[in-house]
Amino acid sequence: MKRKTSREILAESFKELAQTMPVNKITVQKIADNCGYSPATFYRQFRDKYDLIAWDYTRGPGRILEQLDEKGVGLEATTERICSYYLEQQEYVRNLLAHTGGRDSFVRYMAHEHAKMMEGEVRRLCGAGAIDEGVSFCIRSYCLGTTAVVCEWIEGGCKLPTKRLARLCMEALPAPLARLLNI
Repeated sequence: MKRKTSREILAESFKELAQTMPVNKITVQKIADNCGYSPATFYRQFRDKYDLIAWDYTRGPGRILEQLDEKGVGLEATTERICSYYLEQQEYVRNLLAHTGGRDSFVRYMAHEHAKMMEGEVRRLCGAGAIDEGVSFCIRSYCLGTTAVVCEWIEGGCKLPTKRLARLCMEALPAPLARLLNI
């Protein structure tokens, strides 16, 4: 039996609180109290609640991306799985977008994390150490754009089924990047 880590328990506590209150009203003390930990335990794991949010945010999509290597699981199917994950987490992510200090900075953070994941995939596929600046630019601009659209989709401003959203994300890949990813 796998036991939950302190990080996982604190993240669950935060998400539980986020179901009933805006993120900007949740304090470290409330997170710790909700799961029976002390604030000192929280600070041994995270710098602040935004560090917890970042860790939790990257954990779900990161696990999905790890499956990209599986036989028959390509980038489009992986993108669809990530969109489904966000749809399952829709209320939580909406709360983060609406009540995290600086919505734009949160979206930029999400895009940065997606770009890091995509750069890792390009390196894995191409065996490249350093990524060419043109490819790096394509990755950053693609991730900024698709992250903004996915956030709009999560918030309900874009009414597309998950599968269609994933397909459109694939079609939006810049040509140099699509060639490297064999799409």
